[in-house]
Amino acid sequence: MRRVASDEEQIAVITETFRLLGDPTRLRILLACLFEPKCVNDVAAEAGVSPSLTSHHLRLLRGARLVRGSGWAGRCSIQRRMRT
Repeated sequence: MRRVASDEEQIAVITETFRLLGDPTRLRILLACLFEPKCVNDVAAEAGVSPSLTSHHLRLLRGARLVRGSGWAGRCSIQRRMRT
């Protein structure tokens, strides 16, 4: 029975990941961080949205462990290692 629960948990994680990536703004932000770490202002400029909105979306992407970084002063980058 444990295997079924594990499969359900994985399905939930995958579903949430696709839901997050289904938003065009979040996808632009994620792609902006793809090749090198960038500060929030640079990501915002590249994605064509405000730094405040970028910070909000980055918080959601960090929560899903798709990007890493910290706050306004930090740099964000793609989380290369998938969670297990």
